[in-house]
Amino acid sequence: MIRDIIIQDYKSFHPTTPVTITLETATQKPVFFYGLNGAGKTAIGEVVHGRDIGDAEFHACRVETTQGGPFRYLVYNHHFVQSVIGEAEGMPGIFTIGELDTETQRQIEEHEHSLQDVRNTREAAQRDITRINGELATALNDAKEAVWTVYKAHDKGTFDSFLTGYGRGAQKFFDDLRNYETSDDEALDDLGSLAKRLADISGEETSKSTHHFALGAFSAIEKDSVWKERVEVSGESRLAPLVEKLGNGDWLSKGRAFVHDDQCPFCQQGLPHDFLDELAKLLDGDRQQKIDLIDAHIAAYESAIQTLKTSVDRALAEPLSQETDLKATWDAVHALLKANLATMRLKQASPSESMEIAPADLQPMQDSLSALNTRIDAFNQRIRNKDAERNAIREAFWKTMCRDRLDVYRAYDAHIAPLNQQLAEAQTTDREAGSLEAGHVDALTELRKKQEGVDASVASINERLKALGIDSFSIARKPGEGSLYCLERPAHGESSAQSLSEGEKTLISFLYFIEFLKGSREQGAAVDIGRTIVVIDDPVSSLSHNFVYDIASMICHELIKPPGGQKVRQVIVLTHNLFFLHELVYQIAGRNLAKASDKCQLNRPGSCRRLRAILYGYDGGVHERQAVYG
Repeated sequence: MIRDIIIQDYKSFHPTTPVTITLETATQKPVFFYGLNGAGKTAIGEVVHGRDIGDAEFHACRVETTQGGPFRYLVYNHHFVQSVIGEAEGMPGIFTIGELDTETQRQIEEHEHSLQDVRNTREAAQRDITRINGELATALNDAKEAVWTVYKAHDKGTFDSFLTGYGRGAQKFFDDLRNYETSDDEALDDLGSLAKRLADISGEETSKSTHHFALGAFSAIEKDSVWKERVEVSGESRLAPLVEKLGNGDWLSKGRAFVHDDQCPFCQQGLPHDFLDELAKLLDGDRQQKIDLIDAHIAAYESAIQTLKTSVDRALAEPLSQETDLKATWDAVHALLKANLATMRLKQASPSESMEIAPADLQPMQDSLSALNTRIDAFNQRIRNKDAERNAIREAFWKTMCRDRLDVYRAYDAHIAPLNQQLAEAQTTDREAGSLEAGHVDALTELRKKQEGVDASVASINERLKALGIDSFSIARKPGEGSLYCLERPAHGESSAQSLSEGEKTLISFLYFIEFLKGSREQGAAVDIGRTIVVIDDPVSSLSHNFVYDIASMICHELIKPPGGQKVRQVIVLTHNLFFLHELVYQIAGRNLAKASDKCQLNRPGSCRRLRAILYGYDGGVHERQAVYG
């Protein structure tokens, strides 16, 4: 069915601003247009016919239809009248079915009924297909917009070089990003790490050297038993019992440095003649060796600390160390080493005291160093093959974006899964109904070929003329001219169609049009009345009022409400004759004219605003032309 008629750049219609006439298609209610001359009615029929035959004059106009097509358009207007009456050689014959035997008629009716059923099924399926495709398109658009946000978040950012070519390709981005979906348990670098890797290969830096810490000296010194040992004075001196009793060996050792000549540095009295010899026996020997060992250990330990500190400072200067806990482990170790050194110096000051040296746990710092060297090795590997590293970063970046939008993809999949199932079922229904439809059409074509001819239309038109009380002329097969018709008058035989009055031309061309609906000008052509859309433009022009009722009755009882239900798909009538419109509406709606719009679609093009007041008080739909130009 015709849903919209768009007219632009034709006759008085605006060359750039289209006028859209929208018709109701939920039912098969007939469409009536009423308007004065110049309101644009004729243009409607001409657009329908012009678009159907592909006339270039109507290039800016459009006729949009519902599903169920393609449709056959038959337009009755002055062009049709001219094509029937104006041919010098005669009226083109109409090939229709003639008298049918009972069995053939029964088969035709059965096929026609079944054909309508399968077409209804197809139309319902196609409506479902259109609806589902619309829902699928909406779901896809919503998902694309949600996924597109991750593109916009990184466009013109650190990773924009990995997004080249997608600026106007939301669909391509949506499809390509899905290819990078990973399992939930796959570990991915965070964006900060990827940015650092990208910066590494984007600079001019060469390879880095790994680092080494000298840690072996500490353990041996810390484990030496000298720290716990009480270093006592020698027992070979006669002073030993007294010193041991007083417990002042360390004090005595310190005071020895202040002795000058034979005078006591503390009491300023003279010393016994052999005191210095006995003092040497008391403090030298094995005790002195141990004190020297302590001094050596302290010097070595302090030197090892300084050496290690230099190495650590060099390692901490490497930016990659910030990715490890090297500084924290060094701070802890350094504090312990300094504490041990302080304890060793206490031992140095008081050798006779037992000291506890805590062994430094250097493993955490060694692990931090290993982590640093691992990063350095990875960095060196990256800059050795920058292309491979860039590709790896790009893949990791796209995987990260995909994981960020994975919920969108999963929600989209869940949403469209039942829709795709419904779509497949509707397409199957449409396909199966289409096969049945083709079978019925073929069967009807063959049945109608059995009695196809042009004589049936001649007889039908003449019967209609008699029913209208016209006996001044009739039509007949033109002798020797195959399928052509000619005009015959009583006592004159064949006559020229040009002898007809304007009213007679209108009348006989309309009767011809009614017959033409169920036939064709070409023998063997398939006639699909169920897909025929009829447009009738002022069929009572030049007719006396006596025939207005008859024409309205034919339209209503043979096209709109024929016995057995409407067969043509859609009927559109255009008129400027208010009496004719009254008859159409009355025969469709009966006496309840206030509700006529429930039975038919009532429209008025142009500026005829008095229709409601002039007619019956119903409130029909209105289509106004925007303006008249030309």
